[in-house]
Amino acid sequence: MKVQNIAIVMIPECSASILYIVHETLQSVGKAWTFATREEVGVTPFNVEIVALTTDIINAPTGAPLKATHTFESATTPDIVIIPDLFVDPFNSVIGRWPKEARWIKSQYENGAILSSICTGALLLAESGILNGKMITTHWCALQRFEQDYPSITVKPNRVSIGTIDDRILTIGGAGGWEELIVFLVSRFRGTAESCRLSKLWLLGDKSDGIIPYATGFRKRRHDDKMIEELQLWISENYDKKNPVAEMVKITSVSKKTVYRRFMQATGYTPIEYVVSLRMEEAKDCLEANNTNIEEIASDVGYSDMSSFRRLFKKHTGVTPNQYRKKFLKYPIKP
Repeated sequence: MKVQNIAIVMIPECSASILYIVHETLQSVGKAWTFATREEVGVTPFNVEIVALTTDIINAPTGAPLKATHTFESATTPDIVIIPDLFVDPFNSVIGRWPKEARWIKSQYENGAILSSICTGALLLAESGILNGKMITTHWCALQRFEQDYPSITVKPNRVSIGTIDDRILTIGGAGGWEELIVFLVSRFRGTAESCRLSKLWLLGDKSDGIIPYATGFRKRRHDDKMIEELQLWISENYDKKNPVAEMVKITSVSKKTVYRRFMQATGYTPIEYVVSLRMEEAKDCLEANNTNIEEIASDVGYSDMSSFRRLFKKHTGVTPNQYRKKFLKYPIKP
């Protein structure tokens, strides 16, 4: 898998919170889930750099320190450029304020990079000239600036996010929209499964249902019991059977009591808890990935009784299957 180089543009007007949270979140791709769950996902991390005219520490408008990891000259050629939100006076023009940064951004676009802006970061993107004739979104306080200073750019204030037809320019309407941008980029370049893992780790999106829907209900424990390892592998391939635990016991040369005791010691689960947890995780994966009928998903993971499936699913996740799908099934940013 190709390593995408991501450059986050830093200027003195940047918001420190968005600059660093975007950096931290993207840096966690392919690494943080394994750290938190011990599950190996095999996802290639991004190479993320904060780029600016200087690597000296400067102060953001709030007084928070800002420090780039690279200058524009020393930065790795980026595949993706992100411009965070900016603290700028909405009543004064910014035309000509960032000539070097604007030229660098334009040159990256001409080299094939994807460009994205968060909130008022669209003003710096506009200064590069690449938004001329295009439709974008930005923070509501910047609408007057675009009307007066960039009349060739069409702003859609009713949209939270807008992508161009070729998905090479993405604009997000508010600072809080960084979550949507991150999820979109991760989904596009590392797949929906990794974007869902990232959403769960960072609790991205609507949190009104609490934290249980974000949690993995299946935590693997490392152990040295070879028999239980073989049984775990067998279950992973047969969890959809009518009574997998009974069949699992039959393939061993020890008693049911011994199997249950060793299984609990090795995994932290009883065999039936292990099967149910695995079934629920598989159902969650299906709900995150596509619009397959819920009855079909239930059948695929071993449940013919929909009421039992829905009851167990809500017990494990805190929400119904439909609510879970709405929370985690990701859609592209529309033009």
